[in-house]
Amino acid sequence: MTGGIYHVVARGNERKAIFRDDDDREAYVARLVRCSARYRFRLIAYCLMDNHVHVALERGPLALSESMRTLQSSYAQWFNRRHARTGHLFQGRYKAFLVQDETYLLALVRYIHMNPVAAGAVPSPDAYAWSSDRHYRSSSTPGWLAVDLVLARLSPDPVAARLVYRRLMASREHQTYDDAPTYRSTIRGDRDFAKSMLAAIGERPPMPTWTAEGVARAVAGKEGLSLADLRKPGKTPKEARTRLIAAYLARREAGISIAAMAKCLGREESTFNRGVGRLKHAMTHNPALRSHIESLGSLLRSSNTGIHD
Repeated sequence: MTGGIYHVVARGNERKAIFRDDDDREAYVARLVRCSARYRFRLIAYCLMDNHVHVALERGPLALSESMRTLQSSYAQWFNRRHARTGHLFQGRYKAFLVQDETYLLALVRYIHMNPVAAGAVPSPDAYAWSSDRHYRSSSTPGWLAVDLVLARLSPDPVAARLVYRRLMASREHQTYDDAPTYRSTIRGDRDFAKSMLAAIGERPPMPTWTAEGVARAVAGKEGLSLADLRKPGKTPKEARTRLIAAYLARREAGISIAAMAKCLGREESTFNRGVGRLKHAMTHNPALRSHIESLGSLLRSSNTGIHD
């Protein structure tokens, strides 16, 4: 895998929908497939949600930025023509993580295919029509999807590999993609992997990775609170909001799960997850809140190469 494994995330501008119906989704997948052939990358997995997209791919000999720019631009122009709209469809530039494939490829594919379940859209990943999960379960796989990169790691026998895949998707006893340390907000893997990747492009070795506790402490400090304030049983409006902001930014900036932040702050996961959902909704209707959270995110990014203990 000489080109490296990437997790690409593209979100709708202002968190708005980038797919309004199945025709939109079919158009995006068709463009994704064409770009994989044109730019010679191998498409490993994908999932189309209403307002964002997850893609796992093995980069080819051409620049990832060129292929993603073509994909996003082509689809945005088509979408705007079809729906008679103007303006930006996507929220700025896509986000791409270089992933340590030996350790986290399986976890990444599982994370992508479990997205609709985590969002409450379906009870199980095989019930969702707009991800590559069904191709991993079927013996009939389109040539443009490189399921072999994953299934071959599960078993040399294709039938057995699919059975293992199904068990992997149904089990909660697994390594999660959220467990992957994040460096410079672009590399997911262990420190040695990050160090070698940065050295290859002439950058300094990474600082310690982002952690749930480190992000919570940093956000609390910016808000005039302490980590202890966020962890105590009390629920003043400021403390409650700061907890949710920390969880939101940890997920967005460092890929740290809501579950990890809930555990760090001593909160119940489902309640915390709903709270973050309400915060995201509030951001779309409250420009001042959105500006405040964006400024906190900028301060976190500029304060260090990674928020750490």
